[in-house]
Amino acid sequence: MEKLKTWISVIIGIAVALFVFTNFSLEGYLWDKEKEDVVTAKDLEEKTCDALVGRPAAEDVKQIASKAEFDKMTNSAETGVITPKSIISTGVYNLGRWCDKYTKSRKRATKRKKAEVLTSTFLARIWGEYYQYYLIQLEDDSYILAQMSDCVAREVEKGESVRLPVGYKIGFSQKAKKELTEICQEYGADTQYVFYTIDDTWQKEQSFILLISRIAVAFVTLFAVSAIVMFLLGKIPEKRK
Repeated sequence: MEKLKTWISVIIGIAVALFVFTNFSLEGYLWDKEKEDVVTAKDLEEKTCDALVGRPAAEDVKQIASKAEFDKMTNSAETGVITPKSIISTGVYNLGRWCDKYTKSRKRATKRKKAEVLTSTFLARIWGEYYQYYLIQLEDDSYILAQMSDCVAREVEKGESVRLPVGYKIGFSQKAKKELTEICQEYGADTQYVFYTIDDTWQKEQSFILLISRIAVAFVTLFAVSAIVMFLLGKIPEKRK
C-alpha cells in the first residue's frame, strides 16, 4: 500500500511539474525591464532594420493601421508598429530564427534536424524555441499574420491596448503556410507575409536564463506536490484485513 501511495504521489507530482514547465516563464518579467529603452524613428533611419526589429517603439515610429498600409511595406526594408484590436492564436509554431536548426546526436558527426513547424502547443512549449503565428486585427478590422514573443501576445489577449514592438514584413516557410491556409481563409488574411516583431538577439541572450528558471521551478513543484499528495494519502486510513 505504501508503494502505491508513493507512485501515485510521484505521478501526480510529475504531471503538475510538467504543466508548470510548459507554462511558466520569466520572459514577461525580463521584457518589462526593456520597455523604457525605446527605439525612435530617427534610430530606425540610422540603423539597419534587423538591428532594431523586436525593440519597444517610441510614439513617433510609423503606425500601421490597415491592411493596405501593410501591403505597401517594402519587405524587410521598412519597419513600423501595430496596435492590434484583437489577437487570435493559430496553434501553428515556427522554430525561432535564432535557434540552432540541428540537435546534437550521441553518434559521431551526426546531427538531427529539428522540426521547422509544429502544430502541438505542448511540444512547442516543451522545447521553448518555437514561436506561434497569430492573426491580429488591424484598425480597419482586417487581419494579418504576425509573430511576437509570448509575453507580448498575452498582454494583447488580456484586451489591453498594446503597441507591438518594432516589426517588418517578411516571407515564411511553405510548411507553415500549408498549416495556416484554412484559418487564414476564414479570416481573410494573406498567407504570403507575416509581420515579424521578435528581437532574435535578445531572445538568444535570455534563452539560457529562461530555460534554467523553468527547470528550477518545475523541480520545486515536483517535490512540493509529491510531498503534499503523499501527506494527504497518509491521512487515509488503511482497510483492516
